Amino acid sequence: MEEELLQAWISLTMLVRENRCLESLSYNEMVVLRILNEKDGCSQNELCKAMSLYKSQMNGLITSLEEKGLVERSVDPLDKRRKKVCLKDRDVYLQEHQEIIGIMQYLVSELGQEKAEMLTKLMFEAKTILEKGRK
Repeated sequence: MEEELLQAWISLTMLVRENRCLESLSYNEMVVLRILNEKDGCSQNELCKAMSLYKSQMNGLITSLEEKGLVERSVDPLDKRRKKVCLKDRDVYLQEHQEIIGIMQYLVSELGQEKAEMLTKLMFEAKTILEKGRK
């Protein structure tokens, strides 16, 4: 069962990735953009905590996103010692987000509302189980 579950997960995530506009972005880069959009920017430390990544890993992600013109670092107006990371062009992120939402809408239409709700519930339940197991 474990191999089938892993294969299903990999297959699904690869299909979503192949149908996105910004295929040049890694999964982690998309997650960073999502967090920055939701929080209207945040510190590198906050991003590290949200994604359970090391500072060196996050620095590489942010540098890559800066080079792609998607984020920028600036001095945090509330604390001059900290750098705040913000989306540079929210429209680029929103376009990518809409592409993914379109894929999810198609999935819901094919599965039906009840199965889609069940799938969503199971995915969140799996996330909770795995979070508890890591502590």
